[in-house]
Amino acid sequence: MLIRRLAFNGILEHSEATTFYFSGLLREQYPLYQYTHSPAALYQTSSIYNPLYYLYLRAFPEAWIANLSLLRILSFVPPFLLSAVLVEASIRRMLGLNWVGLLWSLLFLALYPMYAWIDLSRPDAIFMLSIIFVLFTCSLKDSGFLKFILVGLSICVCFLVKQTGLLLIGIPLVMAFYERKYLISFAIALGSIVLSVALLQWVYGPAYWHWAFTIPRTDPYYLSQSVVLVAQYTGDVVISLLAPFLLLYRKHLPNNRTLRDIAPLILTYGAAFGFAFVSGGKFGGWIADFVIFMEISAIVMAILLREALRSLHINTLMSGLAINLGILLSISILEARDMRHNLKPARNETDQIELVKMVHHIKGDVWTTTWPIIDYLAGKTVKSPIQNICQAWYGICFTPSNARADYLDPKIWTPITEKHIEAVFMPNNLPVPTLEAILKQKYIYCLSLQSHQNIKYFFGGQMFWPSEVWVASQATCDDLRATFGYTAPPAQN
Repeated sequence: MLIRRLAFNGILEHSEATTFYFSGLLREQYPLYQYTHSPAALYQTSSIYNPLYYLYLRAFPEAWIANLSLLRILSFVPPFLLSAVLVEASIRRMLGLNWVGLLWSLLFLALYPMYAWIDLSRPDAIFMLSIIFVLFTCSLKDSGFLKFILVGLSICVCFLVKQTGLLLIGIPLVMAFYERKYLISFAIALGSIVLSVALLQWVYGPAYWHWAFTIPRTDPYYLSQSVVLVAQYTGDVVISLLAPFLLLYRKHLPNNRTLRDIAPLILTYGAAFGFAFVSGGKFGGWIADFVIFMEISAIVMAILLREALRSLHINTLMSGLAINLGILLSISILEARDMRHNLKPARNETDQIELVKMVHHIKGDVWTTTWPIIDYLAGKTVKSPIQNICQAWYGICFTPSNARADYLDPKIWTPITEKHIEAVFMPNNLPVPTLEAILKQKYIYCLSLQSHQNIKYFFGGQMFWPSEVWVASQATCDDLRATFGYTAPPAQN
């Protein structure tokens, strides 16, 4: 299934469309962060994440980025393989155990449907790698100050992938109780993060702070939702919560190591759980960090399994048995929910190819609101994904009366109100009342792709298929229906 998903040259989740938008097309036209006080925001909205992931992708040819399969492979495969290598190297130094990286990889494959979010073209796999890199630097031999400088810089790298990486600054602060030199790491991490933010502010101007810090804060936070999501996702892999206690409960750690030796691992585990808890309470529930938490907990599980394979001590064997039973329970849960089947991509890219043909056929400009790659492949002017406009102007998609005028200029809709765009492709599961009101007033509802295509919604409908077609003229609508074999839809209220 993993190979099928990586090879699928189509969109598996709606944010993959925005990854293409930021990493491929915009490398020459616009900076990564654009201020939103401009009607041109229809063409150049920005990302709420820090830039390192997108800058990594911009190192590759644009033709690679426009291929969604290659984009997904570049986002997942190198970080995953490097993570396995770093896990192996880290645990060998910390506990003197080998093959833990391999066992960690096998645990990923065994529980893959619960980790599947991380194989998308999103920053999550590189964020996981950056967290494990912090663990790796903490495992280095103490030889002067170099190790502690590297620990601090690695935390800054983590922050430059996702802002929540700032939480890792607590690791050297706590480790300073064991070794005062970790205060150097804390100072280096804090100083380099401050300097990085200042540099990004200098390069991109106020737009960087606006997108990376102001806009994410507009999403409401619900503690009750966070608790529910923690229970839901860790309940599916409950052994992820128990594994550290099984390791710490033992009187003797592997190879006579002490708590000080594994403290960085336990602290990294705690930080990953903190990411998951904080993210889970954000509006809509941001589940990607739960996947990263389970990946970090899998390192502890791999350690316990490795110890059980080499020791006859009863406590060690029982810990290994508990891990095996926990994994089997999780596999039974995902099979009972048919999660492997739900993650399968469409049989081929036929639906997407059909959509490209339709957009290309239309005479005039087109806005495929949620999938900008369709306009790119069809030779049209690429515009902002509507989901990013929703992020920039919180409330425009759900409660337009609460929209903040300082986020986006209402004139961004001018190409629609003046009908410079001949056709607009909208999803049927992402309400945008402001835009929909304009479409109902100015445009003709022509057809729905759902009446012809077997559209599959991944991840509970978050893929945002642009299935509803609005056109500026009846002639365009009649031409589309005749060319692609659609009948007239029922009238829209």
